[in-house]
Amino acid sequence: MRPLLRFPVVLLASALLAQPPVDHTKLMARLGAEADAFERQAYRLAGIETLTQTVPDGVRIGRTFRGGETKLPGYTREIVSEYGYVSVDAPGGSLKEVRRVLTIDGQRWAKESRSLKALARDMTAKDSHTRRKSLEDFESFGLTGFVSDLGQLILLFARGGAARYEMEYEKQDDDGLEVWTYQQLDGNEALTVFGETKEPVRDKLHGRIWVRALPLELVKISLDSTREYEKTPVHDTSTVEYEKSGFGILLPSRILHQQWVGPTLLVTDEFRYSRFKRVLPGGRD
Repeated sequence: MRPLLRFPVVLLASALLAQPPVDHTKLMARLGAEADAFERQAYRLAGIETLTQTVPDGVRIGRTFRGGETKLPGYTREIVSEYGYVSVDAPGGSLKEVRRVLTIDGQRWAKESRSLKALARDMTAKDSHTRRKSLEDFESFGLTGFVSDLGQLILLFARGGAARYEMEYEKQDDDGLEVWTYQQLDGNEALTVFGETKEPVRDKLHGRIWVRALPLELVKISLDSTREYEKTPVHDTSTVEYEKSGFGILLPSRILHQQWVGPTLLVTDEFRYSRFKRVLPGGRD
């Protein structure tokens, strides 16, 4: 079973180098403002999530009639879901990602709803058992595991808290974006991995961020996780791309997740997001 990734609202600090250097104070103020706006307003919105999962040939192992092992062919699956966020405690606080499957490989599974109420009913419990059950439900659709809560990775920057992370400038990429690494320094481990072991594995957050200097804006965030399962290293990397929406906040446009077991690519998940609309009135702007 592949892991389910989950993390609470966490906080990020940054220091940038560029030519010319981006002012660190202005950068952190902009990132914090974008994250806080997302936290205040995203629970009012819902869109469409299209997940394409690709598993290469030969990475899955099956059993023959005589009990031997055989390598299975790869596959590609597509699941389209209604997608949004629910505020657990109060409007704009403690967001949780929610989804409801609409089609599986083009076959209708459910009708699209007009609000997040139907989605929220599946997110009332908060314990590890419920998170594991969510993973198992999606695997019942024929997926090789499932990753969750990546769309709100922007909340790394919410509510201040710069001292929790070490940021280092890495490079300028081919698109002219500034790439920085971040590493959680202290506090409780904020990343929880479900699915491979009896008890969830907890890890400190680390990854990269991509920013555009002019105009100053957040473009992408990545999250990395490396651990050992049955004496074999397992590595997950997820990159979330954000775009400015018509609602005045950044929203996820694409997520690319890959899992490697040792040197072998086990699975690639590509999530694409579209058709965001306002489904709840009000909110704290």
